Amino acid sequence: MNPKVKRNLPFHVFCDASQWVYACCIYLRSENEDGVSCQQVQTRSRAAPLKPVTVSRLELLACIIGVRLMKTIKQDPNMEEAITVYWTDSMNTLHWIKNEEEWRVFIINRVREIRNNSSKNEW
Repeated sequence: MNPKVKRNLPFHVFCDASQWVYACCIYLRSENEDGVSCQQVQTRSRAAPLKPVTVSRLELLACIIGVRLMKTIKQDPNMEEAITVYWTDSMNTLHWIKNEEEWRVFIINRVREIRNNSSKNEW
């Protein structure tokens, strides 16, 4: 690690979907006296199911793979307390994650996994 780089570097997890694919990318952002640097750490994508699924549900699935990837990164003892910021452009997904309401089984099972592996404040 560059000695000029500060500790507690934040990970930024971007989750997105379309009708054909859902994916996430994880970047590590660092700042030093020379400026800001972002490095891609990991990505994952999946093809959308053949059975028609709404884009909102695919956005939720993108968030699931983002949380799962970040969970594998945080298994490293040096990364357990890493700052994480999750990003999604889906207002539906953010609403599901941040609010305590009764959803359909598909939604609530995935939201539960997201909440178990991330904080509402990280979204």
